[in-house]
Amino acid sequence: VNGARSQEREEAQAQVSEALATLEDARGEMERRQRLYRKGVVSREEAERYEREFKVAQARYDATVERRDLVSATAREEDVAKAEANVARSRAQLAEAAARYQKTIVRSPIAGFVLRRHHRAGENVTDSSVSPDPILTLGDKKALRVRVDVDENDVAHVHEGDRAYVTADAFGDRRFWGRVVRIG
Repeated sequence: VNGARSQEREEAQAQVSEALATLEDARGEMERRQRLYRKGVVSREEAERYEREFKVAQARYDATVERRDLVSATAREEDVAKAEANVARSRAQLAEAAARYQKTIVRSPIAGFVLRRHHRAGENVTDSSVSPDPILTLGDKKALRVRVDVDENDVAHVHEGDRAYVTADAFGDRRFWGRVVRIG
């Protein structure tokens, strides 16, 4: 949008100045050789050689002037439009990549702890309601549940809301108290 940098413009102007100096030097040499040729001091070949050198210097000067003008010019509308289209395309590609990346992140609907991993990193997971393919088994330590088998002779004495405790061999005689929340 801004065109060339100021350093590039200064460089192009310096090249024009250099080419102009070379051109003036070549013009002086050519004119001098032509005068000497007319007086018969130098050969026609030498005069023509300096005339060719002047033409080459003129062409170089013209080329550096064109380059300077090109560098100094503002950006063309079609170049700006093309650049803006490229930026828009790149932003769309970035948004698409970000959306794809977000789909690779697995988020839990609850704050809990991983009890079991069913898949390793990089494995495919199928998303089917007919045959579920879990990635992890999560647990919430805030509300621990224990499933207990109660003998059929004793189940009639157990009611929802009753206070109960469970023990685990790993904790010795320690009792973990809770309430009966469901009987099935």
